[in-house]
Amino acid sequence: MSEVNTKELIEQLKDSKSEDDRKKCIPLLQEYLRGHPDDAVAWYDLAGCFDFIGLETDAEPCYKRTFDLGYKNLPEKEQSGFFVGYGSTLRNNLKFSESKDVLQKAVEEFPNYPALDVFLAFTLYTEGKFKDAAQKLFSAVGKLDGKPFDGYERAIKYYVDNLENHPESPGPATIETDRLLLRPLTDADVESVFEYCSDPEVSKFTTWSPHKTLEDSRALISYAKKNYQRNIPEPYAITLKSEPKKVVGTVGWFWVSEPHKNIEVAYALAKNLWGQGLMLEASKAVLNAAMKNHDINRISSRCIAENSGSARVMEKLGMKYEGTQRQVMFVKGKFVDLKLYAVLKSEWQS
Repeated sequence: MSEVNTKELIEQLKDSKSEDDRKKCIPLLQEYLRGHPDDAVAWYDLAGCFDFIGLETDAEPCYKRTFDLGYKNLPEKEQSGFFVGYGSTLRNNLKFSESKDVLQKAVEEFPNYPALDVFLAFTLYTEGKFKDAAQKLFSAVGKLDGKPFDGYERAIKYYVDNLENHPESPGPATIETDRLLLRPLTDADVESVFEYCSDPEVSKFTTWSPHKTLEDSRALISYAKKNYQRNIPEPYAITLKSEPKKVVGTVGWFWVSEPHKNIEVAYALAKNLWGQGLMLEASKAVLNAAMKNHDINRISSRCIAENSGSARVMEKLGMKYEGTQRQVMFVKGKFVDLKLYAVLKSEWQS
């Protein structure tokens, strides 16, 4: 097919409301871009096709390429829409900081387009920053004239309704590290939670048994959601930035005694990720946030005496071994000893 014919077919398919047409358009755009790698419009069209069929991880680098080449290369009427697509894709891929940066830039570039503030509010909501989301959303909706959202009215109503009736502190805010996203568990996580919690090797030295059914994993998520309502971040879902929708472990803390400013941290991680320093990275980030946001004097943790891997994490966190609690728990049909480690506020290295 000649280049002229390819471009004509792309023009016919790229804005179609048919998934089949969008799927047909993708290889045509990819072929065209091999010969024209600096065509920002074509990269944006490819991002839109991937987005339309739900392949947001594939859409993201196409949006980024468009951004790097310069969004002002796009037709003027499509420039604000580009930011909506890019920011929303980053949000749906759980890259909240990047989504906020992109949408904040858009708000600055297009101050007379309040719809962008609405999409920024969506990102803040998804991140768990409900007060900020409410302030941004209600302010933006008050400036809207008509219906500039082309089908987003139901989504806006959903967020407005939820924010108007949301508890003061419904859950912990997402924490980003170099390699991880630590976020609240949701009902959608049940299958990935089951995947690692059903592994007998993961629970070999824990006080809980391997999950036998999805109901066991749902019970863990229910436990977490009740804690979130009480402003207790126990536990966070551990996800890799490269695969943010798949839970590969948990980490969290709870009060041993709030009046005495004493917390305990607990964690678990999928076996295939052991030995990479991820548990230390996740625990350090969660505890740094805890020390920053709460009045805490002592952090402790315990592990079954034979669990040398967990003990090493505690030591690397700066905790000191304080002794062994002999037969302190009855676990899986027998009494077990627990090693106790702790670090004080005055000793904590953030």
